[in-house]
Amino acid sequence: MADKLDAALPLSVRNASDFPSPLTNLSLRLCLISGGAATDGDPRLIASQLRDIRTRDGNLLFFNVDYVKGRIEEIIESLAPGTEWFIFDGSATAQIDSTAVVMLDDVHTFTEEKGLKFGFVELHREPLETLVRSGVAAKIGSDMIFEDIEDAAAAFTAARGERSS
Repeated sequence: MADKLDAALPLSVRNASDFPSPLTNLSLRLCLISGGAATDGDPRLIASQLRDIRTRDGNLLFFNVDYVKGRIEEIIESLAPGTEWFIFDGSATAQIDSTAVVMLDDVHTFTEEKGLKFGFVELHREPLETLVRSGVAAKIGSDMIFEDIEDAAAAFTAARGERSS
């Protein structure tokens, strides 16, 4: 794990310098996955240096997006036939980083491939602004970003009514 962090450090420093807003370069994806204890040295110093890298959007954040993406894909794969929409409840998501933006874009593509519309409910202002700046919100469409579940349900009912007319 320490060797992965060590390799990520110069890339992250260079990326933060070259692209002060991490959303201008979504191609840099640092996926740091550890199967347990570090066996190649103490990763804490390097991890601390990574946390200290700053951009205009704040700290670079590392989350286990591969796990989240995998869980979402599992859920989508298990949906009942005839399911038309997959709505992500963003009420517990106060922040997202550029890695999460890429993951959500991937999930949007995955849902399209499955014939589903992808949307959000109760997305906080900061994550929504991040998705807008990245262009992912435009791909999803403003008609699929809802204030609350009631708005999503009303839009779903209206869309079904339009199709049956």
